[in-house]
Amino acid sequence: MKVFGMLALGLVVTGCSLGQGTGELKSDKLFAHECWGQADGGGSFVEQSYDLQPDFFAANSYRSTLQIRVQHGNDLQEVSDGLTVLIDDVPKIREAIAVARTLKAKDAGVEDAGAPSSSRPDACVISGAVSDPLGPHANGTATFQVALPAGVTPSGSPSVPPADLLDAPPLVHIAFFLQRSCHNQNTVLYAVSGQITFASLFNGDPNEASAEEKLIDVTKLDVQVGDLRDVPLGSYPREIPCELQSRLEGKFKFYFDRGQPAQPFP
Repeated sequence: MKVFGMLALGLVVTGCSLGQGTGELKSDKLFAHECWGQADGGGSFVEQSYDLQPDFFAANSYRSTLQIRVQHGNDLQEVSDGLTVLIDDVPKIREAIAVARTLKAKDAGVEDAGAPSSSRPDACVISGAVSDPLGPHANGTATFQVALPAGVTPSGSPSVPPADLLDAPPLVHIAFFLQRSCHNQNTVLYAVSGQITFASLFNGDPNEASAEEKLIDVTKLDVQVGDLRDVPLGSYPREIPCELQSRLEGKFKFYFDRGQPAQPFP
């Protein structure tokens, strides 16, 4: 793979501070090779569905970036199930949230601040699902696209991303790891399309004293995840066959709390 390894390393939180919070992360039809569900959709709902029940929340900032880890249990990431969120530009997302709060304070009565409406360009969204417009909303939240970083592709995929991703590179990237449920397969599913909505985001200053500035509040996460090994030769990652993709939905909220780093090794 070209720079797939760099993405995998980038999404591993090597040192982060733990926070107290709540959240949920579920999939009605999860598929992971040789581990969870069936590619043809067979099996009962219980065999297909997945509920992370997160109770571990951590974040690590570096310059303008932020890594978030939401996990079940406080064990090492290598033997746990959870979600990592990599944010490329914290100030840009916080700016959009500030605009959204201004709209809310003015009771603008409009859904967004002029950002284009986005119907996700993948064909695997469940029928009837409605994508939120990207950008600030009058309810005080801001929605952003989720996808692989530009240039991060498996071998055989085009080096240049599709026009919509090239014109507006995604700022948020997500990996869903199943290292406990699928411990023999070393399974990591990457978000190839979808959206995430923020109501608040930590400013990245580990010395911040204001609780409001330390809050991370994701009110909605709705992404399609898949195994990059399933990307057809010559195709971009979001073109993984629909039956091999899984829809992941959730939300979480916690305060950054500086303390002893949550190191992934003793």
